[in-house]
Amino acid sequence: MDVYEVLRERLDACPPGAPQSETMYKILRLLFSPEEAEISCRLKFTLQSVSELAARTGWEESRLEKVLEGLADRGVIRGVTRENKPTRYSLLPIVPGFMEFTLMRRDRVADYDELARLWHRWTQEAYSVPTPLFRIVPVQEAVPVSTGFLPYQQVYEAINQADYISVTTCACRASARNCDHPLDNCINLGHIAKYLVDRGLARQIERDEALQILQQAEETGLVHSFNNYEQTLSICNCCSCCCSNLQSVKDLARPNTVANSSYEVSFDHTQCIGCLLCTENRCPMGAISPYQDIVAVELQRCIGCGLCTTVCPSEALTMRPREYAPDVPKDGKELMKILLEQTGRTERFHKINNE
Repeated sequence: MDVYEVLRERLDACPPGAPQSETMYKILRLLFSPEEAEISCRLKFTLQSVSELAARTGWEESRLEKVLEGLADRGVIRGVTRENKPTRYSLLPIVPGFMEFTLMRRDRVADYDELARLWHRWTQEAYSVPTPLFRIVPVQEAVPVSTGFLPYQQVYEAINQADYISVTTCACRASARNCDHPLDNCINLGHIAKYLVDRGLARQIERDEALQILQQAEETGLVHSFNNYEQTLSICNCCSCCCSNLQSVKDLARPNTVANSSYEVSFDHTQCIGCLLCTENRCPMGAISPYQDIVAVELQRCIGCGLCTTVCPSEALTMRPREYAPDVPKDGKELMKILLEQTGRTERFHKINNE
């Protein structure tokens, strides 16, 4: 079997998977040399050292280390170095993982523009998961204090408490190039942030700059989303013109059925003054449109971002808690377990890790 097909099958064991397609085949050939693909076919989704891999394969450690370090520096695999321990390596999921990582540094890919086009095509063709990898957070000004728990506070508190913060290039905008929104506004926290900086894939920033990035995102109509488990490690600022997650939801008849947000919009037509500010490229789902002298709101299209409320001068648009708020997995391991079960990949995933 072709080494790239073997690698694709291996990557397909981890959600969201790597379904067989000409696009994925081209991506793998662009990112991996035949030797790199051969070595990557022996990696697991759990970390292992060069010596462990050499013992399993019979390959020279010096050869393995050189190839693995090159792959990790390009964001194609994970290479983690902890204090007083040798670097260990593993495969990455496609998303979130090496799709984003490989688009963070233009100078580390032989044909960056072609790779960006291929990744964008792949997200349109094959990217799908039953449980969202990210959840939507209403912008800071959208939710009244009287509602109690404020989801945006979780984001701001996570930034204030983080011991390390970095910013990276938005993979979706880098690949789609459908708008003029800022490219460098994906925020990472904690060990992920430090890992990306150590690998030269991100830039370390201070809290003030991170908060400025969030504020600018809100002002320009970007949707806050972060990883779909309790600990906040990644904060994306998404646009529906480029973001694969938002685009896939926007194509649905009822986006609110899959939107992972705890809030939804509430519209009081008696307070609406018909200014139409909320219809001017504000709602990423197109849930608000002019109607007679005011506007009409399609609640089934609301994903709970709150962007419409921040431009409403009469407070006709406000946010309220959803009647049935989605459950949030405790951590990344729990989310992975759910996705493995939902996609029928549990046995394949553990078989690879137990080799």
